[in-house]
Amino acid sequence: MRVCVLGSGPIGIDFAVNAVARGFHVTLLERGASIAQNVCDWQHVQLFSPWHMNVSKQGKQVLEGMGRDITVFDSETVYPSGKELVDTYLHPLAEYLRKSGHCDVQTSTEAIAIGRGHFLKGQAIGSKRKGTPFTVQYKFLHDGSYGKLVADVVVDATGTYGNGNWLGAGGIPALGEQDVTMKITRDIPNVLELRNRFLGHSTAVVGSGASAITTLNALKDLASQNGEATVEVHWITRHGDSPYKRVENDPLPQRDRLAVLGNELAKGDSAGCPSNFKLTYHGHQHLHSIRQVDPNTLEMDLESDPVEGDAKYSKIQAHNVVANVGYRPCTDLHRELQVHQCYATEGPMKLAAALMAASGDASGDCLQQVAPGAQTMLNPEPDFFVIGMKAYGRSSAFLMRIGFEQVASVMELIDAP
Repeated sequence: MRVCVLGSGPIGIDFAVNAVARGFHVTLLERGASIAQNVCDWQHVQLFSPWHMNVSKQGKQVLEGMGRDITVFDSETVYPSGKELVDTYLHPLAEYLRKSGHCDVQTSTEAIAIGRGHFLKGQAIGSKRKGTPFTVQYKFLHDGSYGKLVADVVVDATGTYGNGNWLGAGGIPALGEQDVTMKITRDIPNVLELRNRFLGHSTAVVGSGASAITTLNALKDLASQNGEATVEVHWITRHGDSPYKRVENDPLPQRDRLAVLGNELAKGDSAGCPSNFKLTYHGHQHLHSIRQVDPNTLEMDLESDPVEGDAKYSKIQAHNVVANVGYRPCTDLHRELQVHQCYATEGPMKLAAALMAASGDASGDCLQQVAPGAQTMLNPEPDFFVIGMKAYGRSSAFLMRIGFEQVASVMELIDAP
């Protein structure tokens, strides 16, 4: 069986490892110059979850067979950084794949379209398409040339990281945002490495999720390490003075610590913050418009939620704008396939429906999730699967542990006669 896996993050790698173990021939395409490029981009970030939640049983078995020490992977108290996850776990698994004789690993290779033989999207609905191979078209980024391959099974594990949401109210762009989008950071910046960009300058951080408070904490730490230079921050959210919901007896202390910090900062409590960390909180606000006023400065108009009376507007300026407002899946890859997408999340419909049905039982804690089963991984397009973070669409509740369970579910489906 010919399997094409798109994306070499933790879940894509795990799928490739499982497929190779079954004797399938795998082609693994990675857009980045390195395996797990998305993880490399946030390698400076420490995970909320400990080692044992970020590795799979199959992955550990493979590394143990390679003679590597896997003791740390069982830890419930050690929280790896992105770099440690890549260096200690993902890169060795990629090495195994390359040496297996069953996997062609191609980096700097971007998948750009997937088709089903000569079928158009509206032809041969559902099961009538099964058995017709997929065509995956890709681009070699090092020289701009193109190629294509044929596969019996295609797995999209490309994730959502870096494909950021817009900053305006209602999820649409703020006025002028598309003109200055290259000036806006849409990931978690490595603040300490890029210190000269933030020291003595003002930064607007938009958002109130895990990425936003991670960025704010890094800016606070930067100020602590550089006592003479000011780190000025405008924090903009659509929430009030307690933007973070804490989980009672949170089993993830790193998560709880940042939630506490976020709520303290939102309430104006700067206890524990260095005096050169100057934060202004703009709660119940949306970005109305944004424009460039000089080569180094962006000006923003903030619009308050019209809770009582008409909306009010205020103006701020910043040298840096960090948009930590979540990510969305790019569905262009499978545009010509028969994929049923959820109207709310843009994830595959069966899985999205199962997740929404179960969301009331999780009490706000993503750790309470369970994988909803193999049947929820099916699409109308036979043998095409979306796994990993992209399977969750716009939701940020994804856990690697769930991704590994998705891999097992899809393997169960393709193993079935």
